[in-house]
Amino acid sequence: VELLGITLTMVDADAAPRHDALRPDAGVYRLEGLAPGTYEVVVEPGRSLWMPTGYLLRVTRRIEVPPAGELRLPVAIEAGGRLRIAARTPSGALVECGCRILDAEGRPVPVAFRTQSDRMQMTMPDQLGTLSPSMVDPPLQAGRYTVEVTRPGRPPHTRNVDVRVRETTDVEFVLDA
Repeated sequence: VELLGITLTMVDADAAPRHDALRPDAGVYRLEGLAPGTYEVVVEPGRSLWMPTGYLLRVTRRIEVPPAGELRLPVAIEAGGRLRIAARTPSGALVECGCRILDAEGRPVPVAFRTQSDRMQMTMPDQLGTLSPSMVDPPLQAGRYTVEVTRPGRPPHTRNVDVRVRETTDVEFVLDA
């Protein structure tokens, strides 16, 4: 369910989305008719069908729905930043290659890479496309990250980047043809 550019998903204990329980009203979501139990609430601001938009970060909360009564769950949404990554040949052509983002401790960050042209859009979990520079989705918390691009039979290329709140940082790699 989307309201004011914010997508909210309820997931029950069986990992089944429960969109039928959501009733948006003036910026407030009412969750009605839920059986008691544990649910996960996912709030995704700034989503678009085709490309990621905005800098607001995804929020996930686990809740226990009581047998009766009302449960309030205020959710504070924070801003992050984005990366737009391109791998090119020395002549400037975009190159398809593997890519991953590592946090400051060297752990992989779960992201997708979205690329688009006038006629199509592609989302890939672990590689950069050749339609346009790839936008990292979702936005990242502000901080230092390592971007690593790989091609079969060649050593990886890495670059440390700082993600800043409400900014898109361009990261360019020039790879051998």
